[in-house]
Amino acid sequence: MKFKLPSKKYMLYSVIVTGIIITILTQVINITLTNKLKKQIDARPAFVIQSASESVDQEFDIAIQDRAMYRLCECGGKIGIYDAESEILIDIIDVFVSSLPRGDRQALKQGIDVFTFSELAKLIDDFST
Repeated sequence: MKFKLPSKKYMLYSVIVTGIIITILTQVINITLTNKLKKQIDARPAFVIQSASESVDQEFDIAIQDRAMYRLCECGGKIGIYDAESEILIDIIDVFVSSLPRGDRQALKQGIDVFTFSELAKLIDDFST
């Protein structure tokens, strides 16, 4: 029994058509995934872009939160930054609580809820100076 191989011309056309089909499928998948990603990005709130002439104190937060993102508490004599939801220690500020005014020490014992990142940055700056 003999097998007849296709002609070189037929094989060349088959390779070209297969390549075109693969390219088209790849492009369709790429466009579909890009559109899905674009929809997800568009659904996110946009950051506020600040020009150089605007006040440095203006906040860059996405939105005001109705629940705390961070909690500052005393941690080993220093100030600990905790995730408010999971209560996992994120970082320790190298400031001794004993060096702070009495009101700040009392607030840190109870825990200070922080709602935005810029508020956290301001508190860290206040405690560090």
